[in-house]
Amino acid sequence: QVPHRYSPFCPQQSQQRAVPTLQIRHPFHHARFLLDPTIPSAYSTIALKVETNTPLERVSWYHNQRSIGQAKWPYTLRWSLRKGTHQFIATSYDGKVRSRKITIYVQ
Repeated sequence: QVPHRYSPFCPQQSQQRAVPTLQIRHPFHHARFLLDPTIPSAYSTIALKVETNTPLERVSWYHNQRSIGQAKWPYTLRWSLRKGTHQFIATSYDGKVRSRKITIYVQ
């Protein structure tokens, strides 16, 4: 079972990487998804996943520049698929650290 928060017993990365970074790991930039009409929309979701090199209390997720939620470690949030072009970004809760923007396409 995945822990609900970051464990201090996890090995720390080198102190040389003290500057926090966020990198969206899923979905991939320019990923394409197809909606299956036989699956109810409540079950047509994808996991938004981000990694960081330093522990953060939580991460804020944005879809097309609008807040869609926050996630504590492991910083994963589910999003319901909708047709169109969609952009996502993840930020630290205070907004000081931002991931690169990714774009996905849903048909």
